[in-house]
Amino acid sequence: LLTLYITRRQDSAQQQQARLDAIALLERQGIAVDQSIVPERMELAAMLVQRDLEQEAAIALSLLGTAEPTEIIGEVYRYSDAGGNTIQFYSNGEFQAHFYPGFLSVGEQTERAHAIALFGQLGIEAEVVKIETQGAATNVVLRQLYQGVPVLSCQATFVYEKGSLISVREAQRLIGTPTQDHAITVMTVPTALIKFLHGMNELLDVCSGILSIRPAYVTAHRSGELQLLPVWYIVTDAGETGVYQLDIISGTLSRSS
Repeated sequence: LLTLYITRRQDSAQQQQARLDAIALLERQGIAVDQSIVPERMELAAMLVQRDLEQEAAIALSLLGTAEPTEIIGEVYRYSDAGGNTIQFYSNGEFQAHFYPGFLSVGEQTERAHAIALFGQLGIEAEVVKIETQGAATNVVLRQLYQGVPVLSCQATFVYEKGSLISVREAQRLIGTPTQDHAITVMTVPTALIKFLHGMNELLDVCSGILSIRPAYVTAHRSGELQLLPVWYIVTDAGETGVYQLDIISGTLSRSS
């Protein structure tokens, strides 16, 4: 046990030194990085998500009071109530809903609070991305979180008019409960930092500092299931082109928003 403890301490020390060496390399290349914003280790793993039809039925029951689909076309399940309110689920996680005015009233809440509470009622943890006004409508855009980590590709726009929710559009959610995909491994923190530097050079982009690094997930659809893939969401000081997404499996860097 003592030997194992010493070995792990040595491995940890080597990993931390490699992390500091990678930060120093970025700084020599003109990119300032505060050590405190760089994760000490990769904590996110790739996940697999199988479609859970019972979960969809539970959402429909919570919103519409019915748990039986009124129409099934291929892999599309549509639920409706007697009043014509509907919600429709797709196998890739997309969904949409339409409600008659007054059916889901905001009451004394704000649209923001109502949208978050409604997602919470459905068992979906979320954060607000933005709120915008378009004519008589107020749009609240929410992003799903999985165990507190943002899933960048899972967003939903809640559309409100005259104090009630009338639709949910441009929406995607996790189709079930994730389980770890042991077939996929992620790179180390030092490797990710170096991949970021190489990616910036390939994009011909220039920045003088990294402002934040936030671990996050994106989704990929394949043959009836979703992959939940870890990335770094990186904000730099490069102005309008200063936000990036680093795939910590392949090392690919792309511009984000």
